[in-house]
Amino acid sequence: MKRFVVLVACALVTFACQKKPAEPAAEAPAAQPAAAAPAETTPAPAPAETAPVVITEDLVAKYVEYEKENIRLVTEFAEQARKNLKAAEGSTVKTLNTIGLTDDMSKAMEEKLVAKRRALGLGDAEFEAVKDAAATLANGRMLYNQMGGDAQLAKMEAEMKQQVAAVPADQRAAAEAEMAKVTQGLKDMRDGADVRKKYGDASADAMLKYADVLARQRLEALGAMAGKK
Repeated sequence: MKRFVVLVACALVTFACQKKPAEPAAEAPAAQPAAAAPAETTPAPAPAETAPVVITEDLVAKYVEYEKENIRLVTEFAEQARKNLKAAEGSTVKTLNTIGLTDDMSKAMEEKLVAKRRALGLGDAEFEAVKDAAATLANGRMLYNQMGGDAQLAKMEAEMKQQVAAVPADQRAAAEAEMAKVTQGLKDMRDGADVRKKYGDASADAMLKYADVLARQRLEALGAMAGKK
């Protein structure tokens, strides 16, 4: 069994308040005339909970369009910032001016992105929900794809089954459970299990239809921020 666990690990590598001291009692105040009992008041109603956003395919499609604009603007921003810094080399004054220009460009970019969201009809709550879900799903799917994707997972499962078959019969059930745990973790990464848990089945199913697109955009965005074309 120990050998199997080691093999599983190898496969994975390959696949990718104290209480405050009591204050001294204050001197008792002088007796005061009894005050009239305060009138009973009706407690304020508890604030209504905001219904969670249900992410639809339409919302995801709009977010994909938004992200295209975001990547374009980030690429332009990074390129212009590099040009400004190069032009300012050797001059402290120019370098300080470049910092101000960069701040102005950043504000202008944010204004354009806000305008894009409004043009697409993405409300604030909708945008924040789909942005959060997209980041979670895209990061997991991007890593899964970089590790080899479904082909590598299938290969790993086949190898692990052979390893389980070689385990003594009395240890096989535990080995199979360990294998299932490993493969399920990878599938959860691929399929956005955290998105499903947080936003529900309908939202997760809508997101999954764009999973590879979102993963590709995430990779492009990271490249744009790093100045890679």
